[in-house]
Amino acid sequence: MTESSNGTGRADVAAETVTRLLTLSGFEPSLKTTENEERIGISIELGADDIPTIVGPQGQTLAAYQLLANRILSREDGEGKPISLDVSGYGVLREQRLEKLAHRLGDVASGKGVEIRLYGMNPRDRRSMHMGLQSLDAVQTFSEDEGIARRLVITRR
Repeated sequence: MTESSNGTGRADVAAETVTRLLTLSGFEPSLKTTENEERIGISIELGADDIPTIVGPQGQTLAAYQLLANRILSREDGEGKPISLDVSGYGVLREQRLEKLAHRLGDVASGKGVEIRLYGMNPRDRRSMHMGLQSLDAVQTFSEDEGIARRLVITRR
C-alpha cells in the first residue's frame, strides 16, 4: 500500500520503485511519501520482525536500498530530487544519536584543541554530524578527500 501526500510526478514514481524493490526482496511494505523542495521522503512501515533485516548493520542495508532506488529513478527520468528512505522512524533516531555524538566530539575538539577525523561514514551520516555541530560556535566541520576515503573533520575555530 502506498500513500502519497501530494499527488503526482517523481514522488509517485519513487514510491512505486521502492515498493517494487521491497516486494521483490520479500517484504510487504506500506509507504508514505512526503516531498519538499530538496528531496522526496519515503517512510516505510513493516512488521517488527522485518525492521532489523531491512535496516541492516548501522543502516547499511537501508542505505543500499536508497542508493538503488535513486539509481533506478535517475535512469528512468533523468536527474531529479533524490529520495530518502526511513523505516519506522529509524532515520530520525539515528540522526538524534549522531547529533549527540557530534556534540560530544565537538566538546573534545574545542576543549583539547585537537582535530578529530571520522572515517567510514555514509553521506547521510556525515551531513547529520555537520548539521549537529552548526550550533556550536567553538568548532567547525568540513569533509575532505573523495569517494570511499571521504571523512568528516571537526576542529576548533
